[in-house]
Amino acid sequence: MPKDCFMEAGKLSQMLDGIVVPSQASRAVLGEQGFGTNGSRPEIRVIPHGIGPFLTGVADEPSVLSKICPREGCKLILCPSRVDEHKDVETFVEAAAQIKAAEPEMDLLFVIASHATDAQHEKVRKRAVDLGLIEERDVIFQDFLYKEMATVYRYAHVSVVPSRHESFGLTILESFLFGVPVVAANTSALREIVNNGANGLLFTDGAPSDLASQILRVLRDEELREVLKEGGRAAMHETGRYSSTAMVQAYETFYESILGA
Repeated sequence: MPKDCFMEAGKLSQMLDGIVVPSQASRAVLGEQGFGTNGSRPEIRVIPHGIGPFLTGVADEPSVLSKICPREGCKLILCPSRVDEHKDVETFVEAAAQIKAAEPEMDLLFVIASHATDAQHEKVRKRAVDLGLIEERDVIFQDFLYKEMATVYRYAHVSVVPSRHESFGLTILESFLFGVPVVAANTSALREIVNNGANGLLFTDGAPSDLASQILRVLRDEELREVLKEGGRAAMHETGRYSSTAMVQAYETFYESILGA
């Protein structure tokens, strides 16, 4: 994750008794800055984000469905990510072009669930055009409302998280909830959530050819697809590690330890 992510915490470090971060990757960044080393204050506690099943109960939105399923039999490859530099959506676009070339007969639609007007966004859109991807036919850039994402996840065949830096990776949990196979970059907090081959696949971050290869594995191998779907559901439902209830309980325990110290 970005090295300056906790600078404000650093300014207040002498006033803090504890800092909560969502992953070991976040904790490592703080450790590099001298926080929580050798038992010093503030104490750093890792509490993973948790989510409830709210989205799974949201009905399909017809206007969204017409965008993401424009043709019968179309397979949706989702990138639920903002278009900014550390999210590395450009690698996703590069991989999309390689997949289209490898499987010209497969009807695929690459959906980037984000919209922006900044330079990075325009750079990615231009790169898609340069690679021969046609907007609205091959690739969609769309800023979906949170409730609309229920429809998007429900019809996705693969969910891709290409970020080079993440403090956690909430979209992975959302994908798990909907039974969508996940392909994520082997970096930062993402590899703490994704157990390669069990509940998702990892690819070398910044490597479009490896990302394309892993997505194609999921598209071509129905047995693998089912393994990953079940692994994701198990990560959410059987361990309870990523439930909103577990997160609240962990925070309460941490507050009690700080207040009782």
